[in-house]
Amino acid sequence: MFRKVLAATLVGFVLTSALVSATAGAATTTISNGVLCPKLGAKKNANGNTYYCSLNTVVNSKKNTWTTVDCVTVNKQYAKSNKDYLAISASMTTTLAND
Repeated sequence: MFRKVLAATLVGFVLTSALVSATAGAATTTISNGVLCPKLGAKKNANGNTYYCSLNTVVNSKKNTWTTVDCVTVNKQYAKSNKDYLAISASMTTTLAND
């Protein structure tokens, strides 16, 4: 009887420790582009890259995601270029209409 109780206790201990270690590992998420992040504006370094927690304007998502500094910079440059293009296009249309 003692051996059965000891064996059941040992099996229970092994299963419990396996379950606890599996859930502890799941709590640590890897930071990379597109992974959800908790706080807008947060900044982290991972894998030699700097990531910002932001709304990624490239995808149609309303969730905060980790985005590399390079992506943030390119998105800002694209938005500025697009704004300049629209201004020049409107100016050219007005100029051509007046001639």
